[in-house]
Amino acid sequence: MTVLSLCVALLMLTFLGGLQAMVAAGKPVGEYTWGGERQLHGDGVRKAARLSIGVYVVTALVLLSRAGVLPGGESWLVGTLAWVVFAYGAVKVVALAMSRSRRQRRLMVPLSVVMMLAVLFIATG
Repeated sequence: MTVLSLCVALLMLTFLGGLQAMVAAGKPVGEYTWGGERQLHGDGVRKAARLSIGVYVVTALVLLSRAGVLPGGESWLVGTLAWVVFAYGAVKVVALAMSRSRRQRRLMVPLSVVMMLAVLFIATG
């Protein structure tokens, strides 16, 4: 189950990273991101989108380690970080569910729930 969960989580992170890359590049996907209030975001959000990509990379490394693909998965630090990823994701699901953007809610809430279930399996492993 850990392998499947890792594949799902990495697929979701890749999708989210691609979406953030589109925001950073100024593409009109804003209805699905960052509150969904605008199609195009300003410089501040575009910079934050680039930072988000870095966070997704670190998240992927933590999950790969916790799942045993990279070393250190049994360390308390990696275990704690995996649970931090889960907790952050759970809060994010609630925040996304409250978004004013119908498109963001319809796309991101189900994806985030699936992502959090995958992270839960990895974190407990």
